[in-house]
Amino acid sequence: MGGRSGADRPPPRPAPPGRGAGAGHGPRPRTGDDAGLRGLGRHLGGGGRDHLAPRRPDAPLLAGGRVSRRHDARRCLRPRPLRERVPDHRRRRRHPPGRGRHRPPPRPAAARLGQPCRDAVRRFSANLGFLWTDRPLPEAIRAAKAAGFAAVECHFPYAIPAAQVAAALTETGLPMVSLNTRPGGPGEFGLAALRGREAEARAAIDDALAYAAATGTGAVHVMAGRHGDEATFRANLAHACDRAPPGVTILIEAINAHDVPGYHLASQAQAAETLAALNRPNLKQMFDCYHVGRTEGDIAATFRAHRTRIGHVQFAAVPDRGPPDHGSVDYASLLPQLDWPGFIGAEYRPNGATEASLDWLTRLSSC
Repeated sequence: MGGRSGADRPPPRPAPPGRGAGAGHGPRPRTGDDAGLRGLGRHLGGGGRDHLAPRRPDAPLLAGGRVSRRHDARRCLRPRPLRERVPDHRRRRRHPPGRGRHRPPPRPAAARLGQPCRDAVRRFSANLGFLWTDRPLPEAIRAAKAAGFAAVECHFPYAIPAAQVAAALTETGLPMVSLNTRPGGPGEFGLAALRGREAEARAAIDDALAYAAATGTGAVHVMAGRHGDEATFRANLAHACDRAPPGVTILIEAINAHDVPGYHLASQAQAAETLAALNRPNLKQMFDCYHVGRTEGDIAATFRAHRTRIGHVQFAAVPDRGPPDHGSVDYASLLPQLDWPGFIGAEYRPNGATEASLDWLTRLSSC
């Protein structure tokens, strides 16, 4: 098929307004996002539409013969200068921690004294002087581990070789929080405050410290005894503080007069006076919520008053010293108020088998 002759061809379509020969200026410049590769292709004969329109040199001029920025063809051809490459340590902007784009992950809120930390899991220590007393001490340690306790403590472990107790502690991974000095004769409840019994008292202290060192125990409770003498008690406590190896705390405890009439320390205030007189950094008082609740009233207020001198905390139901799930003290409310970061000793008398008395353990761990 032949092509059309020149006379048969339709006349050229007029250029749209603002383009071509009738516009009074050159091709429409592209601006913004359109002034990139398309504009470059237009001036180099690429595939842009405006390269078909005839170019006119008579672009509008400004004063002084300059071409307006809008109509300057070099605008689309002018390459952007490359940034100078500099080492990363010079180019990067360093932001102080916690500011800028790269922020460290948020840290969990730390527990503060006097404020409850409800996100933390409370750690309890099984007092094996009252719990699992039907088993040898190494077996009682294993039972405490199986029940979910985080630590153990005991009264008078001296009948069991320290090596056996240390092996059970290593096997279970439980720490021994504390142990007591020997109680003396029947009904004496300790020797450290008894005048004329200093040699026995110091021998009992030395034995307790040696047992603690062999088992990795963190504290030794020096039992004062009944109807004691304060000067004798302080002298024996000074001996204990001097002999204690690094990392071992010496504890004293106030015991309520209902349970042990005549015990040398009957209140937290008395224990605090002894601590203040000696002023030893490794001497602390043991705060038993049960004893305080029996005779001193407001447990939380008493705890706050002596908080800086406390080295260990224990608890049991008030007034019968049973499991801490009943009685006049609501421990689900009290323990968050105390906000004690260390272990809390469960020193209560179970009503029957120990396993049957542990319903409180899970509930109070996260209260």
